[in-house]
Amino acid sequence: MANACQPISAPFDRWAPVGLFVVLLACASSAYADPGSAQLDLATQRAQALEQSMMSWRLAIAVGALIVVGLPILVRARRMKQGTEKRSNATFETARITALLFLAFAAYSSYYDFFQPKFGIGFKDTDVYHYYMGSKYFSEVGYFDLYHCTLMALVDSGVEDRFDLPEVRDMRTLRMHSPESALFAARECKQQFAPERWTSFTADVAWFESGFDARRWHVTLRDHGYNPSPVWNAIGVAITSRIPLGSAGFDWLIRGDRILIAAAFMLIVWAFGLEVGALSAIAWGTGQQWGYTWIGDSLLRNLWLFALICGLCMLRKKWNVVAGAFLSLSSMLRIFPGIFLLGVFLHAGLRRRLDGRWSTLSREVAVGAIVAGGVLFGWAVVSSAWGAVAFLEFSEKIDVFTDQKSLNKLGVTSLVWRSIMMGTGHMVTGAEGQLTLLPFAPSWLPVAIRGVQLAVVVPALFLYARALKRVQAWEAATLSFALIPLLSDPANYYYGFVVCGALLAGGRPRLQVYILWSCVLWIANSLFFYRVHQEYIGACLIAVLLPLAVLYEMSREAPPLEAS
Repeated sequence: MANACQPISAPFDRWAPVGLFVVLLACASSAYADPGSAQLDLATQRAQALEQSMMSWRLAIAVGALIVVGLPILVRARRMKQGTEKRSNATFETARITALLFLAFAAYSSYYDFFQPKFGIGFKDTDVYHYYMGSKYFSEVGYFDLYHCTLMALVDSGVEDRFDLPEVRDMRTLRMHSPESALFAARECKQQFAPERWTSFTADVAWFESGFDARRWHVTLRDHGYNPSPVWNAIGVAITSRIPLGSAGFDWLIRGDRILIAAAFMLIVWAFGLEVGALSAIAWGTGQQWGYTWIGDSLLRNLWLFALICGLCMLRKKWNVVAGAFLSLSSMLRIFPGIFLLGVFLHAGLRRRLDGRWSTLSREVAVGAIVAGGVLFGWAVVSSAWGAVAFLEFSEKIDVFTDQKSLNKLGVTSLVWRSIMMGTGHMVTGAEGQLTLLPFAPSWLPVAIRGVQLAVVVPALFLYARALKRVQAWEAATLSFALIPLLSDPANYYYGFVVCGALLAGGRPRLQVYILWSCVLWIANSLFFYRVHQEYIGACLIAVLLPLAVLYEMSREAPPLEAS
């Protein structure tokens, strides 16, 4: 079996320390840069200072993990070249794993800003508003009327006497409406509610209003609304209809993601071992793009990730029916995880060409996925007054988002659009982070952009197909994470799926370094380009290069050693 040190090439050995030094130097210089803070109010300056401080802590943790993982690899590689290779010292290995576990706990804690209450009312206020109110009153407001009905409730509460009413985004077009036109569109909101439900709705809006300042409403009602799948909505309805705002149960609910993620890492340790579990926690905890500022302490926003990790762990342990059920749940919560199920069946299809039949594993996964999918679909249909129409409404909303070029989308599509269109001056970034194609852009540019996309995606698919022939079923499913940034354009806060790369890294030292390097570079990019649009161009580039590197390694190297 191939030695784990063989993939470490001479250039990698020579330039990895140099690259790390350059990154640290760039980050150190960025710490003294002033991102226009003199023009900001004192509260915003303090918030940004805290955010940069937390980013620096995460950078230190990621660099520490890179050193712990990388130095032994470099030392072993050098010994191999000198012909002095020897077996690893047991004490040294124990110390290395202990250091990784310490860094894993630090990374998990740093994600939650070391458990400091960051937001004014103790949680991610705007996100909780969307997911709590959107699910609890889904039968009345659906996917499109939450903002307009909220504005009407604010008027009923007399809040317009305290500050100017905010502009409101129309969820069907994503265009902004003035308060007057939004109120006109909301004139029938009360008729959508039974009297007691409207009273409850206005009381809940008043609860949020008591913790919001005027600026928070202006930010909240300009956001993009309530957009989980009907299956997540069914779960949300079951929870929010029973747990009132401000109760002890609500305090536990908004911390639920902390428990889910911690449980997911425990499952990884059970299925893959301590080293992979620690590496996964470090990769997730230091992830800049899916950080706490975006969805931390929100309302079960990481439920899809928990279900995904459960599915992959069960697949690793050959609990195939349960694995299929969890992967189906994750797919029905956030759609794009369906690619992990596809990986299982593509791998099974290749094996079928050799064996002449579908494997028992693939049949068991299919049973679990179909049964779970049917139950979840039925539950989503009966959980609200919308029935099956909720799926059509959800599809309409997803179509609107897919067509929109947003600043915080990461993937091949966004990278190519930004690089070409903004580089040629044919695209501008609006105040709300929307990318807009200028009317005088030449007609050939979209064709050129599609050509560049294909030049990246087609070789990647070739590498993926080649890798499928070399891996086990659970690896085929897990490897599918690398296709997400190449075939779709998810928002940055869904990039927690990068943790799947860590699951593949057990016994693959070069992959371990790639995963940690991506974390370091994401944080360094955000520090260096803090609060400027170039941050997302760099983030896109890293989001594309990481899966390409993983696909290349998985398509060429021998089967991995067993993880510690």
